[in-house]
Amino acid sequence: MFISDKVKLSLTYGFILAVVATLIWCIMWDANWIFGDDHQILATTAINKTGLHGHRGGGRYWPLGLWDYNLLVFVPGGSSPFGHYLYNSVTLLLSFAVMGRLLSKIVVDRLRSFYFMAFSLFTLSLNWTFLQIHMDVIFSERIMILLFSVFALFYLKAVETQKKSHYFIAALSACYLTYCKEPVFGVLIVISLTNLFFGYKKMPKNELIFYCFLIVNSLIYAIQWFFLEFLVANKFYNVIFSARIPLWESILKTSNNMPVLYIIFLASLIRAYKIIVKQDKESLHFDGLLFGALSYSVAFVVINMFNLYYFIISVWLAIPPLVHWANKLIKQGRTKLAVPFIISISILQLNSRDVLIKSVEGIHKCRKEDVKVIKMLVDMQKSGAEVVFFEDKSFSGNGWYYTIWNTFFICETKINDKLKKITDLKDMSDNHVVIYFPKKKSQELEDRNFVSIANTRVGNIYAKKRN
Repeated sequence: MFISDKVKLSLTYGFILAVVATLIWCIMWDANWIFGDDHQILATTAINKTGLHGHRGGGRYWPLGLWDYNLLVFVPGGSSPFGHYLYNSVTLLLSFAVMGRLLSKIVVDRLRSFYFMAFSLFTLSLNWTFLQIHMDVIFSERIMILLFSVFALFYLKAVETQKKSHYFIAALSACYLTYCKEPVFGVLIVISLTNLFFGYKKMPKNELIFYCFLIVNSLIYAIQWFFLEFLVANKFYNVIFSARIPLWESILKTSNNMPVLYIIFLASLIRAYKIIVKQDKESLHFDGLLFGALSYSVAFVVINMFNLYYFIISVWLAIPPLVHWANKLIKQGRTKLAVPFIISISILQLNSRDVLIKSVEGIHKCRKEDVKVIKMLVDMQKSGAEVVFFEDKSFSGNGWYYTIWNTFFICETKINDKLKKITDLKDMSDNHVVIYFPKKKSQELEDRNFVSIANTRVGNIYAKKRN
């Protein structure tokens, strides 16, 4: 049966809209705060206060990772959970819009560019990590995806047109990105050196200046990170350089959960061989993006940090070069090689659909239940009980848990009275309601006829059993 290109285009466009609508529905449904790093939001933009300078301390340095949420302070209703998740939905839409524009420039053929966009969108939507960074408010990867889209679009437009305005926008995006996550500075250096080393002889002046700027910008960040964080860090975040499982096992586990990483690695090897051995330098700008995507993942592998959301940036940055090479294979009449290669990525990603469904359900459960626990504690205190946090000096994560409970408690009561602490359970009276360690029972409390009335990921609630 013959289907016109116009119908194919409409069907593909409808599919893209359906997937985007589903993603936004997941992001917006039951919008509410979640126990954990959301306390950074509750202490700032949730109360119409600017701040959010990202993560600092323990060797980490990304001061602009969450900074863009400050915009919500100036938007009516922006301080609410709904306002934050609506903003996340907007950044998601903008990311796809910019990436779609980029792919249309790479592919040219409108229908084929829509196919590639639908494929990329479908593959990403099957990955739990991509949805996670938009369903929560604590991931800098969310704004990084948008910024990398802008960077790639204007970078490729700049090398094509040599317009200073395009270089300026790409450079501005790169500057912001550098302070959103530590490995970004390495990505920019890899992109620059790939082009400088292999394409210097034919390089226009504006492009040369641009790469030099990226390198200087990266070195400035690296110096700041080294002296402000690395040298003064007593202990590294996530226990860097001391993996709990063998390195090779961590790499395989991560790649199996995000199989497109295998494609990025394989494509990088092929392109490196083509450039070095075959002297194929026709697409150095795409090669730089591909090598940069690989370097971002390698950076986290080196420091033994394997949470999947770290690697989603590599996948996003690799989309333009992978689409470029897949499209080139198709134009060369090698469809039999390109199409199975493309489809295999989605087929492999389908293996994680059960994890995706369970994870989405888990977040929505937390959105419903976490704030209810805080409301319950506040109501109990209004009824005459005294809510306290048990501080155990032997527990290294104690301060982080207290910060979470204290911030949520203050936000709910609208009173700037800190949550009281106790350091000895013997100091408790029958009127106390105690916040105790997560996933840990207290025999001493149970012996005194205290029972658990709520269990959360960041603490269990005990109160005196009433007869």
